[in-house]
Amino acid sequence: MEEIKNNTEELLIAGAIAYISKYGYQNLSVRKFTKEINMTTGAFYKHFKDKQELYNTTLKILSHKFIEQMPDMSNKSSLDQLIELSQYFIGQAEKNPNIMTFILFTESNATHILGSNVDGCTLRVKFLELAKELNHSQLSDEDFFLQIWSFVQGYLLLVKNGLAKYNPKLVEHTILQLVKEK
Repeated sequence: MEEIKNNTEELLIAGAIAYISKYGYQNLSVRKFTKEINMTTGAFYKHFKDKQELYNTTLKILSHKFIEQMPDMSNKSSLDQLIELSQYFIGQAEKNPNIMTFILFTESNATHILGSNVDGCTLRVKFLELAKELNHSQLSDEDFFLQIWSFVQGYLLLVKNGLAKYNPKLVEHTILQLVKEK
């Protein structure tokens, strides 16, 4: 019986990922969602108390996949790591716009990806460490991080919404400009 329960829960999560990828998360209703994946609302509520619980479970899985797929940057300079990490985030918005919106901008989940663990270090801490190492400006390390993160998220939204075509060279150039500003 536990195997059937887990299988149903896995199907619900896989269905949620497919649904969010196709339609986004903003207008997900349990009734429409369960109909789309050929399940009953009863099956849904047997495994999740509400759609927020489904979101949280799905977010953990997607965040883990997102982090697993990140390029290995362990042997690169701090500047190259910052450029690659920024390019990875923005590139994913082009490939999976609805998934990236869900991961990065869901109101209750917005800090999750930056709080997710990568080799014992959260992504936010990783970005902050890189910003601190590369900050040669008059800005505080936190403000320098915010400047970089504002560019990354802003460009990511432009790419995601089809208002700009993703250009990794632009990301590299902008990060280089931000780092070199005094």
